[in-house]
Amino acid sequence: MRNVLGSPPWHPHLSAPIGYGRTHMTTSDSTGGGLNIFLSHAKVDAPTVREVYNRLHSTGFNPWMDEHNLQPGAEWREEIVLQIGKSEVAILFLSNASVRKRSFIREEMEFIISKAESIKLRGTTFLIPALLDDFKIPERLARRLARWQVVKLYESDGYDKLLGALQTRNNDFGITRDNIDIAPKKSVAKESLVNIAPEDSSPIPTDQNNTDIIVFIPGFFGTELSYRNPAKGFRRERVWSADGSTLVTTLVQHPKRLECTTELEVGEVLSAVYFGREHSFVLYQQLFDMIESLGYERGRDFQTFGYDWRLSIKTNAQRLANFLKKVAHGRPVKIIAHSMGGLIARYMLADHKSRDDHSNVRLIIQIATPVLGTSRAYYVLKESAQLGDLCEWMKKCMTQREKGSFDLLKNAMNHFESIMELLPHDDNKILKTKGGQFYSALYPGAWPDIGEAQLKSIQDVQSTVRRAGIPAISTIYSEDIETDHVYEVDNEFKTIIRKFSSEGDGVALGISTNHGSVSTHPLRARATHYVLPSHQRVLDIVRNYILPEIRKAI
Repeated sequence: MRNVLGSPPWHPHLSAPIGYGRTHMTTSDSTGGGLNIFLSHAKVDAPTVREVYNRLHSTGFNPWMDEHNLQPGAEWREEIVLQIGKSEVAILFLSNASVRKRSFIREEMEFIISKAESIKLRGTTFLIPALLDDFKIPERLARRLARWQVVKLYESDGYDKLLGALQTRNNDFGITRDNIDIAPKKSVAKESLVNIAPEDSSPIPTDQNNTDIIVFIPGFFGTELSYRNPAKGFRRERVWSADGSTLVTTLVQHPKRLECTTELEVGEVLSAVYFGREHSFVLYQQLFDMIESLGYERGRDFQTFGYDWRLSIKTNAQRLANFLKKVAHGRPVKIIAHSMGGLIARYMLADHKSRDDHSNVRLIIQIATPVLGTSRAYYVLKESAQLGDLCEWMKKCMTQREKGSFDLLKNAMNHFESIMELLPHDDNKILKTKGGQFYSALYPGAWPDIGEAQLKSIQDVQSTVRRAGIPAISTIYSEDIETDHVYEVDNEFKTIIRKFSSEGDGVALGISTNHGSVSTHPLRARATHYVLPSHQRVLDIVRNYILPEIRKAI
């Protein structure tokens, strides 16, 4: 074990932590009365951080470390966010190994940085970046941490410098080693650490150095959703989040929460999804990193629009128009949209009622957007909830018992307005009966429980999406993977007997994703629907669309 704490050497007496990335157990409040210090680290650095924990604790501080303060059985992710909010100081431990991890530690870093940025009192120390190795911090992270002086714990006097900074912070609170038990505790509501798509009209600050603003809209499943439980004082309970197991919990314990009649709170756009102790699925992290590497700042001239993916494309398009009015301040807007996010943007552009709110939109970059719908939506409604590669990955990560929840997910998705709107349009006859007749996916005989007015409403949404047009809609898509196209069904349209495939990305056909664009960029690679936003070729294409505005600013 390396010793980064200088002389004299110190040896921990606790066993190594369990878990992955983070040690996942739930909280036991720290018993000390001193300065509350949150220790943020990756699993690979746990032995070293354990040394710091024990020395701080023995000095009279009140450090919080997952392996010491989490108990089995509680919701570890929510408790970690809660503890960040309670802390007066957060030490962000960084090593050459940990900064390249794509686990929950990335999200934890964002919570800490967000809180540090929200503290307005000049001279108040909250965030202390602590380097465990002599290495170069990756450019994007270095830029995010540029405001705060790092401490190099690998140097002989590193720990003494850390201790001095913490003692100064103690004194800010009127704490000395003689009266360390009477320190007042500050807290920040954990809800303030999450980027919730706002409904109010207060302006969001932008960086006037750039000439444009980037807005990213995720695809289906790309936004966190939560339920405010009135039986528990309106406590926020996640229905879908970066921790994929929350969906299983919702389906098993509260399946009705997913129905569109239940109001859910929109949370952050997810950069990745984690499942169990070992598995992660990167959604948009590389795309976000690339945009920020060009000088855009998240929350200022780079905005993400989260939305309730259960609801109608029309509803979310109206909310997008309000969001753009709030963040753009008359500046040119470039929209980058994945999957259903592109349909929402297209509907907004075609809707004359919101024209004044989006008149400054100059470009939409669609990534795998099924403009003409997707046959897979019919499969989801009739057979299984496996909408694409993200769902297939989640199912593989589940235990045998948890996989039964996918049947419950199918039942829930039958209540989603959005899934019906994702069905292929009327002129694409995807249903073939045993007698050889072809029908559209919205043929009334396939939906005996849905009225004619509702089917007409769905068709109106599809028609509006299809006719959207501005000077530039550019499409990035894949058509190198076998993708469901036509289904042979029984005469009652209840059972899919056989599938017929064409070229696409595993969810949407190429003929659907490349429709109605000024320029198209077919990806000559076997990239699936949810992997596309992270593909290097996609990142290069998006960068080339953004760069001209960067050059103007320079």
